[in-house]
Amino acid sequence: MYAEMASKEGAPKKDTRLLRTKKKERTRNNIITEAAKLFSKRPYDDVLLEDIAEAAFISRQTLYNYFNNKEDVFFAAGNQIYKEENEKMAEVVSSDAPGKEQIIHLCEKKFRDSTENPVLLKIIREFWDRFNSRDASSAEVYSEIIEKIGASQLQELIEEPDLLEEFDLEKYFEEPNFIELYIQFLRNGGMWLKAIRKGKLDDSIKNDMEDMQIMQFINILTDGVIHETMRRQSALDRIGMKRETFESNTIKLVVVFLDDRANR
Repeated sequence: MYAEMASKEGAPKKDTRLLRTKKKERTRNNIITEAAKLFSKRPYDDVLLEDIAEAAFISRQTLYNYFNNKEDVFFAAGNQIYKEENEKMAEVVSSDAPGKEQIIHLCEKKFRDSTENPVLLKIIREFWDRFNSRDASSAEVYSEIIEKIGASQLQELIEEPDLLEEFDLEKYFEEPNFIELYIQFLRNGGMWLKAIRKGKLDDSIKNDMEDMQIMQFINILTDGVIHETMRRQSALDRIGMKRETFESNTIKLVVVFLDDRANR
């Protein structure tokens, strides 16, 4: 009887803790969602912590209970957006289509996203701008991750996004949101490489450059076209030239590049 009473008395406390945890999670997710909207509409430097707090209907002090600074919020917002992006990419590279066809689909998707969800390109650009302003190189960050959690654990986090969501990065890193976004980019790159390797195996991709070089060339080419057409939109409107012209011709260049065996 006493045990039953103790159990009943203890239940509300457990429920209260659970409610607090869920409330904190909702608040954090709301901050991330509102920050992502702001970063999608304005340049990174024009978004202030006060703007994020106001959009999320919290005080700036409350925001500090969840994030250390604006960079921290940005990386968390990038994580949310890129997790969804990577899930869509995974559908493409898991299909039965030849590798070259998968690459073309990924390029078309990137161009489509640049119109429908332009924050994706902004996240890439801002992430590397923030990254390049640091002392550590990409290779050094990669080595640090392996040193702290191990190569096999890192590979699991890249391949299994649900594990990444549950894994306690705060236990190992001072900037867990930065590390998580970096891992999301590794997963993103891994899917491009998967399509490239498949294309080489099924001989739909003839280019004999290293897989990583092929991936970087295609992404720099497509990102560059997207960025420059956005910058020059008013000039393109004046001469009646549409973005679709650049996009379709860029994909033709990618096809030629993938078909070229003598590319070294």
